[in-house]
Amino acid sequence: MLKAVAVLFGALFLFSCSHSPSPQADPYLWLEDVEGKEALGWVEVQNAESQKALAETDRYKKAEKEALTILEAKDKIPAGYFQKKDIVNFWRDDKNVRGLLRRTTYENYKKTNISWETILDIDVLSTLENENWVFKGMSCLDPEYIHCMVTLSRGGKDASVLREFNLRTKKFDPKGFILPEAKSNFAWVDKNHLLVGTDFGAGSLTESGYPRQIKLWKRGTPLTSAKLIFEGKGTDVSVSPMRFKHKDKVQILVSRSIDFFNSEEQVFTLATEKLAPLPKPVAAEIVGFFENDYLLELRNPWNFQGTTYPAGAVVAMSVAAAGREAQTADVQLIFSPKDNQSFAQVAELNSKVVISILEDVQSQLLVGSKDKTGKWLPLTKLELAGKGNIGLAASTDAADTFMYYYESFNQPSTLYGYTFGQGGAKLKSLPDKFDARDVVVEQKFAVSKDGTKIPYFMAYKKGIQFDGTAPTLQYGYGGFTVSQTPSYNALTGKLWLERGGVYVVANIRGGGEYGPKWHQAALKENRQKAFDDFIAVSEDLIKNNITSPKKLAIRGGSNGGLLVGAVMTQRPDLYGGVLCLVPLLDMFRYSQLLAGASWMSEYGDPKIPRYKKVLKTYSPYQNVSADKDYPPLLMITSTKDDRVHPGHARKMTAKMKGFGKNVLYYENTEGGHAASTNLKQQAKINALQFEFLYQRIGDPLKK
Repeated sequence: MLKAVAVLFGALFLFSCSHSPSPQADPYLWLEDVEGKEALGWVEVQNAESQKALAETDRYKKAEKEALTILEAKDKIPAGYFQKKDIVNFWRDDKNVRGLLRRTTYENYKKTNISWETILDIDVLSTLENENWVFKGMSCLDPEYIHCMVTLSRGGKDASVLREFNLRTKKFDPKGFILPEAKSNFAWVDKNHLLVGTDFGAGSLTESGYPRQIKLWKRGTPLTSAKLIFEGKGTDVSVSPMRFKHKDKVQILVSRSIDFFNSEEQVFTLATEKLAPLPKPVAAEIVGFFENDYLLELRNPWNFQGTTYPAGAVVAMSVAAAGREAQTADVQLIFSPKDNQSFAQVAELNSKVVISILEDVQSQLLVGSKDKTGKWLPLTKLELAGKGNIGLAASTDAADTFMYYYESFNQPSTLYGYTFGQGGAKLKSLPDKFDARDVVVEQKFAVSKDGTKIPYFMAYKKGIQFDGTAPTLQYGYGGFTVSQTPSYNALTGKLWLERGGVYVVANIRGGGEYGPKWHQAALKENRQKAFDDFIAVSEDLIKNNITSPKKLAIRGGSNGGLLVGAVMTQRPDLYGGVLCLVPLLDMFRYSQLLAGASWMSEYGDPKIPRYKKVLKTYSPYQNVSADKDYPPLLMITSTKDDRVHPGHARKMTAKMKGFGKNVLYYENTEGGHAASTNLKQQAKINALQFEFLYQRIGDPLKK
């Protein structure tokens, strides 16, 4: 099971725009009314202004066309995952706008010209049902892979409809399991039973809007008759069922997410309909399942049976531990990170596991296996050429076969297949999407305010004279253990690097680049460290004459939107432009909006005085001032973002415009947290951003 950041859900809170606030109240609260007539009228005016300012130039139109050509190209790598000996792929292009779910055999997939079998056409389905369906995934019951649940979203929202689909007939089962639109989760138990978390009515959701109850739902019975198996607390983030399988061994679990980073798991047995607790640390994530072992990544050090396993380690815990006292569990160390390493992903094959790690933010693959007695053997390194980003793409427990991607800022993604005993081979390669022949990539280190070395990557065209005038775009995220690795971004390459711009990715604290300690260093009271790190990279670029404040722009989305919002309000003198996408900005109210309550373990609870005091120091919405000059800002969000409330972006824009600041705002009326639902919208969103940069910090092509 590949490591993932947690899923974010949330309940929608609406506010009346007819209410007249007191002088002390937030004068822009009415903009939190997502679908309110007055709020949408305001959005329409802002969109028209941004369209006029950015989207009417010939340069914008060319950029949008170039972006769409890249996005709709048919020579993309058809990413897929294994189902037995088949590869399943979801594909979008100019003719399949909403997408096509299709499959082929692995042997056929290796060929240059692949023969695909269509499973489900989302465009046809949307037309037949008069719905704007966005495909969110399909989960099939193994090992037969006949009974599947397809997740469909209206307009890209997290809230989705789940419908049973028969992979043999390639039709939706009219008598199958159907979950109405909600922020649901589920796991197959067998073909006649699901464990389901959804909106069952009053009291069934947590304060974050996640499912609070897990029920056992039997085929042929109404959802209302499903039996309650587990109920969490209202203050929990969520409860969710999980299914793990390796060869003929299956484990069904129920997980209670106490907060974003701590959870308790119990093993479910259908015969008894009972749960048995798994005695793992709450600060440990189940990242995989192999033979009889759960694979756990530890977020904190764990003292167990006289041995201390370090934070960031991966350990194996036997399934026999369920229901037993912790001290009787069988635990073995698999991976212990060095100071400059962190765990990234794991893939379970037939007799081996492949573990992807980062070492100074560059990838390595390690191989693990067990001897005949069940003891884990020392990891060995799988030697691969090049330094860049390796992503585990797909694996199968039917053989010792897996696929992985290799890419870097100047090297297009290449998909490799590897079978132990046979070796590896290139399967697919993305053609160059921009001219990267002269693009140089360097890894550098800045020094943050507290003396910590902060790595960052810098990509630029060879031959640039660094005299402080190079238009430079700096990107960062810094939260929720998410690592920023050197990846191939075709749109940034085409619309920025190829034109002579400098692109920088900052590996600031709050991310996972150096494991749990790197993330935990910027939690709650220490959030300012993430901002200091980002500022340190900016100052390093200026000090080394790479660029200058008027030529330096910053970009971030979601938590990264909070990052650039905070940095902009703290050090407006450093920047010539800001791209703030689907952001959190009002940190006094974030926990009351949509999924915000689930992030309090990251930022702290605004209702608790000590946390509110900290939030007050950096919350962009509270800190923006009429008395300061700010760099030009482009704000982008989505009406259908039911994860991070669009009110954050709306209110910040309105407040800054009220102060007479230079702000442009664009809100896509659909798209969810990605701010787009199809390739044309993606092209538009990207072209708007780069036209903004060309106008504000300079078109590198004209330097």
